[in-house]
Amino acid sequence: MMDLTKETIVITGAAGFVGGALTHRLVAMGLKPHVFLRPKSNLWRIVDISRDIVIHENDLTDPDTVRAIIQKIRPTIIYHLVAHGA
Repeated sequence: MMDLTKETIVITGAAGFVGGALTHRLVAMGLKPHVFLRPKSNLWRIVDISRDIVIHENDLTDPDTVRAIIQKIRPTIIYHLVAHGA
C-alpha cells in the first residue's frame, strides 16, 4: 500500500462532486492537497476544509500558468477530475 503522506498531490475539479469527496478523504487522512480551481468556483463542497488545502485559482486552458504551478509544486500524484458542463 502506498504511503500517501510522502506524496505531493494535485486535484483538479476539487469543487465538483467526485473531486470534493476525494479532497475531503485526503484531508481526513492528514494530507494537505493542492487543488486547482477556476476563478469564481462555487466552493460549497470544500469550504469546511479550505484551511486544510492549498488553493490555486487558475484556468486549465492556460498552459503557461498550469506549467508554472506544476513546476513549483512538483506533484507526485495528479487527480484530474475536471468535467466541462457536468
